[in-house]
Amino acid sequence: MTVKSPMRAGAWRRWSSSAPAGLLITAALAGGFPAALSAQRAAYEELQTFSGVLRHIQLNYVDSVTYGQLVPAAIRGMLRALDPHSYYVARADWEKQNALERGELGTTGILLEDVEGVPTVVAVLPRSPAAKSGVLPGDRLVMVNDTAVVG
Repeated sequence: MTVKSPMRAGAWRRWSSSAPAGLLITAALAGGFPAALSAQRAAYEELQTFSGVLRHIQLNYVDSVTYGQLVPAAIRGMLRALDPHSYYVARADWEKQNALERGELGTTGILLEDVEGVPTVVAVLPRSPAAKSGVLPGDRLVMVNDTAVVG
């Protein structure tokens, strides 16, 4: 007797290799799928829907978007829907932040914001070159090495 699966063959084999042989035969004879297979089938169908939406957006959206932009955005949205504490950080961003925290990347140690056309210091990282030189939040940068930066 052959049991046909609506999923690709590899997915069926992965599930069936860990299930007892008697369970598969009993399920096939009874005409039903085990609960695990049913859940796997539902997940597969949902992933097919998600993949279709991604493909549709990538092909038909008015601006050009890539899967590299869409997938991380989808992941962030999915985690945001769970709770306010779950979030996604891309590997490159995580490694950059860790390198900054370990002091492996050079930085001035200030966070700037444009206020009325003037770069204004919003925050100064402790033990940074900016903190050591006396830069404080609220300071406004108007010149850097004899070059005007206003506007």
